[in-house]
Amino acid sequence: MPKKFNVSARAGIALLIAVVLTVVAMGIAWVVHSDADGADLRYTSADYDVTVQDNGDLRISQTIDIHLDKRESDDQVKPWKQMYQQYKLNSKNLLDITDISVTDLSTNHKYTQSAPVVASMESDALWDQQHAGTWYIADVSGGDSDQRPYTPISRPTTGAERAERKTVEIGWNIPITESAESLKFRIDMTWRGMGTSYNDITSIKWEPFGASNQTPIRDLSIKLRMPSMCTASNSLTGNYRDGKSADCRTWVHYSKNATTQLDDGMLVIHAINVPVDTYLDVVALWPTVSGDEAQRRVHKDYRAVLEKLEMQEESDWQQQQQKQAQLKVVSWILVAVGGLALGIFGVVRAMKLQKYASYLGGIEYYRDPLSITPASAAVLCKVLTTGTELGAESEQMGSTMLSLISRGFVGVYPGPASMYAGYDMSKVNPAGLAQFAEQRFAADPKLAKNKTSTIVLLPMCFDDAAVAQLSASEQALLDMLKYVCLLLNNTPVFDMKTMTKQMRKHDSQSLKKLNAFKKACQDEVDALHAVTDVRGGGFVCSILACILGIVSMFMFVVGGAGNVALAVLISFPILLLGLIGSMIMPTRVFTGQPEVNAVDAMQMAANNSGAAAGVPGAPATTAVSTTHVPSFAQQGDGQKLAGQVQGLYRYLTEFSDFSDRGVPDLVLWDRYLVYATAFGVADKVLHQMRQAYPQLNDQSWLDANVNSPSSILYWSMRPHFYSSSTMSMADTMGMGGFNDLGSMLSSSFSEVSSTIRSASGGGGFSGGSFGGSGGGGGGGSFGGR
Repeated sequence: MPKKFNVSARAGIALLIAVVLTVVAMGIAWVVHSDADGADLRYTSADYDVTVQDNGDLRISQTIDIHLDKRESDDQVKPWKQMYQQYKLNSKNLLDITDISVTDLSTNHKYTQSAPVVASMESDALWDQQHAGTWYIADVSGGDSDQRPYTPISRPTTGAERAERKTVEIGWNIPITESAESLKFRIDMTWRGMGTSYNDITSIKWEPFGASNQTPIRDLSIKLRMPSMCTASNSLTGNYRDGKSADCRTWVHYSKNATTQLDDGMLVIHAINVPVDTYLDVVALWPTVSGDEAQRRVHKDYRAVLEKLEMQEESDWQQQQQKQAQLKVVSWILVAVGGLALGIFGVVRAMKLQKYASYLGGIEYYRDPLSITPASAAVLCKVLTTGTELGAESEQMGSTMLSLISRGFVGVYPGPASMYAGYDMSKVNPAGLAQFAEQRFAADPKLAKNKTSTIVLLPMCFDDAAVAQLSASEQALLDMLKYVCLLLNNTPVFDMKTMTKQMRKHDSQSLKKLNAFKKACQDEVDALHAVTDVRGGGFVCSILACILGIVSMFMFVVGGAGNVALAVLISFPILLLGLIGSMIMPTRVFTGQPEVNAVDAMQMAANNSGAAAGVPGAPATTAVSTTHVPSFAQQGDGQKLAGQVQGLYRYLTEFSDFSDRGVPDLVLWDRYLVYATAFGVADKVLHQMRQAYPQLNDQSWLDANVNSPSSILYWSMRPHFYSSSTMSMADTMGMGGFNDLGSMLSSSFSEVSSTIRSASGGGGFSGGSFGGSGGGGGGGSFGGR
């Protein structure tokens, strides 16, 4: 019987696809995040060691590890020559940068100061000799290429006073470099005029990098040492508990994930994968030290105001984050619940429906030729096998062609048409033609290697009354063959290669003929009302689950900062269920009730080895009980016909097992081979026949007993001996058995179809920081040229 619809195999394929898609999504996430926004220049690490003076000045030691990718301009490599950091000076928070030094940590070479140079204007050949190993500071307020001598801001401003601003660039000239995995430098500097002293406190707002920074940082570490009074041993008031001084406070403004810790006067900040266009601000306050005030003075108390502002901003940020987190959790729940509901419904629906894509009755064997056309039998067998009628085209065309042969309308013989020149193909004696063919093959072995066959349109093709007795699909296929005959100036003898060539040459009309055959086949299936389409809500739910699983997975691992856990816990199960549901969902189920026969099940078992095997007059069908059929499939004879198809399939493929087979009915077996081809098991049936009837292996017996010019059985059984191995004539016909005849015909016409469709353009799944409050002193932006 046909291979049952294999749920476990398809579920396994679905699992494999889901795993592959998940791995791909994770791989993309890894590439996206490891590529660090695709920047040619990135900081693999940036470590800051910052000491805050009592007056607010900062002594900064910055250690950076730079990664440089190869870059091209006008199809030429554009080398790196200059690294830089730009900072924004403002009379309200940063007046000057002094005490600058740059050290190459890989060589411990300390760069010397030089005048600014525009790297793009300097010769690559002389760069290392004239500029490498130097650093500079320049005023670039007018743009990167407008480098002017640097002067600090002379006077601090406060409150409503108009602020003086400028952009300063600290750069260092490196040797010509095309690319580098790691370049390590230490940049030391002092930022002066950072603090503002009030009557009660001194405060700073430091921004090591601002929103204009275009260099991503993979690993950021900051150690900020507060003034000595903020340590336990030097606390001015003794108001110190759990490692924190109540006199000193810090706040970190950073919109991404970071960890912060304040312990004995040291603030430690750590962040991973700092993207571009992101800023980090540190706000700090400590008691004002008399005689060591900042250059910027405001004569009022400010601690309570600043603490209130920061606390309010932190509260607002936390509320905003809480709302976003709640929305995220709700969205995760909706995706999980909705996706799982869709997926489970699709799987349950598919499991329920696939039952009706199988035969539900008790027919074991069926010996009579079917009452339906071979093309329709191919579709019903395909539904029994796969749950869909798709993919039956080859079997439909091959079995319909054999049906025309068995009815005497067409002859198919081994070898190319040219070898039969002068031979009257309309009146063929099988034995004589076979001997003639063997002689030609022996004389010219290339003919056998040609792997083609000759088609002959016999006189019945042109008898309108006889043609009218054919089914619509048989007439449509015959019409295609007669069209080729017409293209060859009414030559009724041609081989398959010639047919393919002519149909490609006249592809537009050939496609119409092909579509007419397909339509005839479909109309015959539809007229039976044997199968009905069930891809409704369940299939849609499975497809939606697949889409939701894929989309959510990529959102989690790519758009959601690489949240692999959510992708595995939520998206993967949804995707898996959706794939299983869609893959095991039958597209067609059989209609109606199984045929019921009054034969007792025990009597059926007793008759299986004899009566059911073909003894004349024995019952051919049995059934055990009626089965409830859902409303969408109640009308039609689908179950009855499915039982006949399955019964005939089993009879043909298990024929040699029966002890009482009777005398072979050669005409009947020609029809059997037609349906065996429709079922895709012709080779297996021929093997069964050879075992059951040894005389079929006897060449002389075939020549004497099979005298029909168009006997399928003769040409598939008759051996020839022009080579060292025994073959059937069907092997020389390029068929390898009659299964391949359908493949050859289908290939010829599908090649025409694809050629036309291609020409016409047609087509055939934090930790301790909060956002807000930017604009601190510095606003660094890093880069290279």
